[in-house]
Amino acid sequence: MSTFNFDIHPQRFSDLKRSDIRSGRWVPFVPGIYVPRGCSVNRIGAARALHLRYPTATIGGYAALLFHGVPFWGDSAIALGHVVSNHARVDPHFRLLRGTEFSPFSGLDPAYPELTCTDVATATVDCLVDLAKEREQWWTTIIPGMSLPDVRCIHIIDAARNYAGLTNTQLRKAARHRFDRCRLSRLLKHSIPNSGSPQETTLRLLLTQIFPGLVCQHEVRNGSKLVTVIDFAWPMLKVAIYYDGHHHNIVSTANRDKEIDAYLQENGWRVLRVTKSMVTPERRDQLLWRVGKLIALAHKI
Repeated sequence: MSTFNFDIHPQRFSDLKRSDIRSGRWVPFVPGIYVPRGCSVNRIGAARALHLRYPTATIGGYAALLFHGVPFWGDSAIALGHVVSNHARVDPHFRLLRGTEFSPFSGLDPAYPELTCTDVATATVDCLVDLAKEREQWWTTIIPGMSLPDVRCIHIIDAARNYAGLTNTQLRKAARHRFDRCRLSRLLKHSIPNSGSPQETTLRLLLTQIFPGLVCQHEVRNGSKLVTVIDFAWPMLKVAIYYDGHHHNIVSTANRDKEIDAYLQENGWRVLRVTKSMVTPERRDQLLWRVGKLIALAHKI
């Protein structure tokens, strides 16, 4: 889901040596814009190409969120730009919008200092509109009572809040006349400001729909010392659920996880660590059964 790669540097035709083009070292990406041969263009590369092709455009959507620090949804080679007038030729890698009010941000891309991005709230709304129209999709498990586009919208909102400091007030303001107000209010009720990843958001939505009383980001202390922050907890029952992303496979992190688990278990907690594969449709019911069993055992004490 995430490609956070800033090493793709498109160039204008006029800025390249003709020998580089004739030799095939640089190949066309869109008319007038070239990329190195064999380069797999992601959103960062597409946004830079859009900037070179339309210098007055302001980058929005997923690419703008990447520049603002949201490390997800970078794989696509499609970029969105906000323009004053939309008389540009149609290109499958670019979507151009006009008539949107926003605050421009410059200097977010040191390699292309003149590139400007929208504010975080506008970029988030760009993504929500795309998801509502199902222009963009990615894998996620089914949450009872929610549509898949709504689940993906909550992924976006959670990530923008956690990584880019988006506030609900900013989002509501940017969404006026662009995104359904009632739908946005419903989505915000399911969003929290400190979700670490889209998969963690999915797990939270799944658990809160099934098991009441869940507390997110629950702190456990030994006196004044913070021992751990449990991703999802039922504190009164001492049931702890962690979502472990890829970085938990690092030896030092895995060793730290074992120490935390041992401390919690010594103090009466039941601990379950969940990985991405455990939230797939094929294994979701087994996961819920395991969580339900932990909660049931805790009730018996």
